[in-house]
Amino acid sequence: AKRFQPGTLPAAGFWEAQLEIKKSRFVARLGRCATLDGARAFRREVGDFRCSHNCWAGVSLTGAAGSSDDGEPSGTAGLPMRAVLEGGSLFGVVVVVTRYYGGIKLGTGGLVRAYSSACRAAVEAAEWEELVEQVLLQVSQVPTNQVSALYRLANKDHGTAELIGDVSFVADGLTAEALVRVPRTQADELSAELLALARGEVEVKEVPEPGEAICEDAEVPLEAAEDNISSEDEDSMDEEWEMLLREEREERRERKELAERE
Repeated sequence: AKRFQPGTLPAAGFWEAQLEIKKSRFVARLGRCATLDGARAFRREVGDFRCSHNCWAGVSLTGAAGSSDDGEPSGTAGLPMRAVLEGGSLFGVVVVVTRYYGGIKLGTGGLVRAYSSACRAAVEAAEWEELVEQVLLQVSQVPTNQVSALYRLANKDHGTAELIGDVSFVADGLTAEALVRVPRTQADELSAELLALARGEVEVKEVPEPGEAICEDAEVPLEAAEDNISSEDEDSMDEEWEMLLREEREERRERKELAERE
């Protein structure tokens, strides 16, 4: 099955969609994220913290997923938003939905529908492209006089390459190292150019992506979240999650068939 990631971002740096449901306004913003840390940073960037609820869901490029209800009843916001993203085979994406309360309670079912609808509206507003398999390269033993060339290769000459974090210098101050993410189809070419910075000195090797824990609420440490979940709760959450995914996939299929008939 094909997998997708956000395309070229608009000038604002994210796509936005708004819904009004029973006087509550839901503002959904969709952006890119390579990791769940990036997803949380996006929430801090675009959330309106005058509001009580800035709920989010995200899926990293490696498929790790996270979400938060941010004070809404458990399972009514982040989980339904995640179902929209995962049901659509979307990666490297984060959606933040800010709720401006209108004075009318929606109930748990109403909240699930509202947050999933807001997330879906943002997904439909965004541009998508097929996900290209990425690899992570660890570059080390780069002479300090070649660091500028390292920046150039990682960010300019290969427009789809991405420098992860910053270049760091080892203790002796004579060499530097960095992590670079690049499409697998371009990895050999970039590796050869990096090695050419200093023949016999620079080392380039493929390394696994750092592991990411999946936690339903980013505000709660994973260990604490696990301590508070009984086996019965786990079974109930698994059943609810499977149901949400089935509903999202079925709804997506129906919308696609309707669009084809039109």
